[in-house]
Amino acid sequence: MCGIAGIVDFRSAVVDETLLRAMTDALAHRGPDDEGVICRPGMGLGHRRLSILDLSPAGRQPMSNEDETVWIVFNGEAYNFEQVRPELEAAGHRFRSTSDTEVILHAYEEWGDGCMARFNGMWALAIWDEPRRRLFCARDRFGKKPFHYHLADGRFCFASEIKALLATPLLRRAVNPRTAARFLAFGQLDAGEETFFAGIRRLPAGHYAVFEDGRLTIAPYWQLDASRRDGPTDLQEAARGFRDLFDDAVRLRLISDVPVAATLSGGLDSSSVVVTAAELIREPHRGGQELATFSARFPGFVADEGEYIRAVEDRAAVRSHHRTVDIQGRIEEYENLLRCQDEPVISSAMLANYEVMRLVHEQGSKVVLEGQGADEYLAGYPGMEAGYHADLFRGLRWTSLWSELRAHVRLGNGSSPALLTAALKQAAPEKLRRAYRSRRNALPGYLGPALAEAHEPLEEPPVLSSRFRAELRNRITRHFLPFYLRYGDRNAMAFGIESRLPFLDYRLVEYTIALPDRFKISRATRKWILRQALRERLPAEIAARTDKIGFLTPQAAWMRGPLRERLTALLTASEYRSAAYLDRNQVVAIWNRFLEHDPTLDTKVFRFMIFELWLRLFDLG
Repeated sequence: MCGIAGIVDFRSAVVDETLLRAMTDALAHRGPDDEGVICRPGMGLGHRRLSILDLSPAGRQPMSNEDETVWIVFNGEAYNFEQVRPELEAAGHRFRSTSDTEVILHAYEEWGDGCMARFNGMWALAIWDEPRRRLFCARDRFGKKPFHYHLADGRFCFASEIKALLATPLLRRAVNPRTAARFLAFGQLDAGEETFFAGIRRLPAGHYAVFEDGRLTIAPYWQLDASRRDGPTDLQEAARGFRDLFDDAVRLRLISDVPVAATLSGGLDSSSVVVTAAELIREPHRGGQELATFSARFPGFVADEGEYIRAVEDRAAVRSHHRTVDIQGRIEEYENLLRCQDEPVISSAMLANYEVMRLVHEQGSKVVLEGQGADEYLAGYPGMEAGYHADLFRGLRWTSLWSELRAHVRLGNGSSPALLTAALKQAAPEKLRRAYRSRRNALPGYLGPALAEAHEPLEEPPVLSSRFRAELRNRITRHFLPFYLRYGDRNAMAFGIESRLPFLDYRLVEYTIALPDRFKISRATRKWILRQALRERLPAEIAARTDKIGFLTPQAAWMRGPLRERLTALLTASEYRSAAYLDRNQVVAIWNRFLEHDPTLDTKVFRFMIFELWLRLFDLG
């Protein structure tokens, strides 16, 4: 795992190395072990290295082919590189290292722009092809690794993080009003190409880009087909297939020349990763290692998952580490979070994850496995059952619908009328659903004129016949997963840690999407296939959990308590940078209502706070 940066300017005889060094210096946290730059006529590539595979100097980047006509900077891991390498050797390619980076470099030489389809992993990369005078860039299928760029006046600049682009005088800092409006009004974070900075974009997940002759071309090399239904229809067979793929996904992500640890929240997903990794890592050929785990705790808070964490620790026999998260009125902790994230975040949950990564760093670990990604394609979030119920209704499957509604009521997940109403809204014709969304998304009065005028609703995705599968697709590609991957990457890399996500092995995702919907939600229980596949490994209380807590924090209590004085000063300061974007009077009125009697306003207040802090930290007005 590393940080990459580069400048391609065909009008320039030589790229300024000082600019490139400024960019890589801004990424030092991502790669504290080594650094390198290469400047050639019209191009410059920079790299910061976090040494995970091939710790020798042979793994240093930028890396070239044998005759130095093709150069690569790579951030990520291609877990199956050892399977791809023999095919390239048979084709005549010669290797000087044991790294996955060199395999990708030769794969590009052999297969061109289609080479990414050969790999399983996470990556953001750039390859300079000197004979063709072109830059080839790519990002992994789900966008686990970041790739930001700025294109202006025929000059293409790219970097792992926005702060590296801001480290040069090549662009002017300015707020993107469309993204700011969606965030402040509705808490939406754009999963497309736009960022919070005007002129800075991100390469979409599953896409490659080519910059040549001063023109940028972007195209997909992989897209999720959420309509597939060609998986096994027998539950036991499906569970075996899921378990085999999951085990292999974890096994691949244990490949490392440094020890691998794991985070543990006590939820079903992270627990599944921990019990599986702990079993695999004890295999004799690995020397019978002991897995280290890292957890956030909130003693006394209703969402503290200590009892579940302990159950998994006992079952997996791990070496556990805990961090109690309590900011005690330190608004500086949110500033630290924003510095590593570059863009606003939507809740204090990101702070909890940040503190866990700090703990991982303090204990000397460089690689951690995490449970992120399962909720999005296994229907793990509350409310996702509405789309499933809508499909049952539209398919006239009354018996199954009634059975599911009754099961939800028995589990305390709502009343039958409320659940049926939610299903009917989802089942309505698309024109009515769009009208409902339009009314629900009416702009709030506290949005200033500049943002209100710039606001554009997120582009609607193509309609699918299945409401449930459309919800899965949107969670994976648009509204949830892209943001969670962004904050997870930045939090880990802020401390020089590589985060690996077995649930986002693309083979496992494609397999699970193709399974019948009843294997994802059954008897009002989400993630049904995961529970069936791993029930013999998991503690009974984990396999039976039906609540969804995640990284919840006492956010409202913090803001009404230890943060109250600092927040009041922030929102009422004479130098209020948000004045260009928000109606100060209405913001203060919402803050007072929150303090007096309405704790449900905490998400709005949090966005006001984070946006103001972000403007100040990045000197935006």
